[in-house]
Amino acid sequence: MLTVIGLGIDDGDLTKKGERAILDAVKAGAPVLVRTAHTRSYQTVVNLGVAHTCLDYIYEKSRNFRTLSKNLATAVMQSGENAVY
Repeated sequence: MLTVIGLGIDDGDLTKKGERAILDAVKAGAPVLVRTAHTRSYQTVVNLGVAHTCLDYIYEKSRNFRTLSKNLATAVMQSGENAVY
């Protein structure tokens, strides 16, 4: 099951339920993927101290928003069915 968690806009916007979902996923060995590190809310993931992968490289290789969405979806699906995004 893929888990999608909204980080919010600013550092600290992540809910306790979202934080727990990330920490539980890491404990279970599931990959944690972050759409981009270029937001203030990304600091929330950094503060959790968990291993994660930023998908910024997909922005660089995508020609437009249509291909960006497709490429992000592909990367998330390829990371495994227990991924947290």
